[in-house]
Amino acid sequence: MSAAHAETVVDFNIQPDTRRFSQGSASRNAIMAAALEEIRRSGWRDFDLQSALNHVKAPTAQIEEYWPSPACLVVDAVLDVLETPVISDHHPLNEQLARLIDPVVDMARSGSDAILMRSALLAAADEADANKLFRAHINDHFKRPLKQVLATARAKKEIRQLYDVDMAMEILFGPLWHRLIVLRAPFPESTSINAVTGLMDHLRG
Repeated sequence: MSAAHAETVVDFNIQPDTRRFSQGSASRNAIMAAALEEIRRSGWRDFDLQSALNHVKAPTAQIEEYWPSPACLVVDAVLDVLETPVISDHHPLNEQLARLIDPVVDMARSGSDAILMRSALLAAADEADANKLFRAHINDHFKRPLKQVLATARAKKEIRQLYDVDMAMEILFGPLWHRLIVLRAPFPESTSINAVTGLMDHLRG
């Protein structure tokens, strides 16, 4: 097993719109809200961009200025409503890990919100720019905190000295993605418990 190592985070930022649209043009937030409703109705594979645009009377050019592709709009809209995990090093390690995945678990427990999370994953898998956007968000809001949690736990000798952060991410989040994409099933209480237990066993084995 390789030692824990830093990983270069994908540097991908959607530049803000600098064009002036008519007063009737929709705001970026309004467009994302309309996109969320369309995702809830249709999912990613049947996502109707024009339907979302019509709902807020936004011109196609405005969409193109904000997002390089419909897949990026879908991913950006979903990630915008995905909570950021709140972790305190005062809590035991297993609770810190559970809190790290809580936002995904909470979203996936709701039927309509599970469609949002599933759609973001599928859109990220289908399109390169959307994939970069999704990976950057996961790196910034989930992987970096995990690195810090594990580094602190290693310093306290709560886990072994050598571990692979990528493997830790796969053990922790893999069951969540599997349940969302493959099983298309709701998350029982045991989902997060099993994911955390599996990672704890791996890190201490």
